[in-house]
Amino acid sequence: IKGLKIDVLISNPPYVTTFEYEHLDHSVKDYEPSTALLAGEDGLLFYRRIKEELPPLMNPEGELFLEIGSTQGKSVSELFSPPIWSNTLVERDLASHPRFVYSRHLSH
Repeated sequence: IKGLKIDVLISNPPYVTTFEYEHLDHSVKDYEPSTALLAGEDGLLFYRRIKEELPPLMNPEGELFLEIGSTQGKSVSELFSPPIWSNTLVERDLASHPRFVYSRHLSH
């Protein structure tokens, strides 16, 4: 997408911590590559990368939708904060677990 500006990014990046991966159910661990699951010691590796690399690629008022681990709502929403991001929300899934973060891009 180099050279383009985007209006919306929807992503389900890897978000499993190293500790969580060690205890992950075999129904997931045995059928998914570790690269699709693991995101560093705290599970935030790819959210930090998105935070750093996305702003120059987004149009003002662009929207960001991210799937998150059920314990990551506060940490991820804090990454996407003013002055670059606004209206950041953590939404719950049908089981009432924090599962999605939404934010709007203000500037770059």
